[in-house]
Amino acid sequence: MIPLTIINGEAWWADFLPGMDLHPVRIQECKWVLQSNKLFVWDRSGCREVRGVLWRVGALGPGSENGEARALMETIAAARVPCTNNILSLLRCHDRLAMRNEVLAANAPLLPCDIALGPRAIENIKPIFPVVLKVGSHHGGVGKALARNEEEWLDIIDMAAAAGTYVTLEPYIEYKRDVRVLTVGESMWAVSRKSADWKASRSTESLEVIRPPADMLLHARRLQEHLQADMLATDFLEDENGSCYVLEVDATPSFTGFPDAAREAAAAVVRQRLLGVRG
Repeated sequence: MIPLTIINGEAWWADFLPGMDLHPVRIQECKWVLQSNKLFVWDRSGCREVRGVLWRVGALGPGSENGEARALMETIAAARVPCTNNILSLLRCHDRLAMRNEVLAANAPLLPCDIALGPRAIENIKPIFPVVLKVGSHHGGVGKALARNEEEWLDIIDMAAAAGTYVTLEPYIEYKRDVRVLTVGESMWAVSRKSADWKASRSTESLEVIRPPADMLLHARRLQEHLQADMLATDFLEDENGSCYVLEVDATPSFTGFPDAAREAAAAVVRQRLLGVRG
C-alpha cells in the first residue's frame, strides 16, 4: 500500500483514496524530525517515516503555530518528500501579502489595498470609507471588519493595533454575488455564496453550483498555472456592473458545497501527480 501522511485533512479523504496507507495527523499535535534525508513524524500512534504528504492545513493566526507551519513546509521541501499541493504554491498562498503579489503577477484583477505594518501604524492611515480591514493572514472572514464611517473606524483601530501583525485595508464594494471557483487538475467548478451580512465567506446561508462567467474561469486557470498548483480555490466578487475582482486564492481549498466529482478529481490528482500512480 502507498503511504500518505495527511496533515489536518478532512475525514472524507479516506473514502476517496482506497488502497492507500493513510496516516492522518494534526499539525498542532505532532513533532517532526528530518535526519539523514529522511523525514519522520511522531504523534499519539507512534513514529512513522513520511514518504508522501497531502497538506490540508488552513490559515493559522499570527504566532508560533503560523511560523511552525511555514517551517514544516520548508522541511518537507528539504526532505524532497512529494507534497500536494506543491510546496511553492503553499508557501506563496500561506501569507496574505505573498498571495496578493502572486495575483498581481498573474495579471488578475485585484482590489487595491493599503498596508500598515508596525506598532499602531494603522493610526497613520486616513481611510476612504467604506473600507474593509483585514488582520494578517486570517481567512474565511476571521479578523475582518467593515468601517463605513469615522466612528466605526475608531472602534476597530484598537482591535487592529492589538493584533500583533500587519493589517490591510481594501475598498468595500457593493457586490452582486460572491463566487468561488475551484480548480482541480484540468477540471473546474464554481459555487455562488449568499450571506446574511457582508461577509459572504463567513456567514454563508446558501451555496449554489453555477456556471461562472468566462472571465472568472480564465483568471482562475491563469492563477493555477502561475502557482503550478494541483488544486486551487479563487474567490471573486462581482459588482453590479459585471466587473469581477479576486478576493483571495487558497492552495488548501475547502470542498464544501462542491459535488463529489471535485473530491474524486482531487483524489486522482493525489495519486497521479503526488505519487505517480494512475488512479
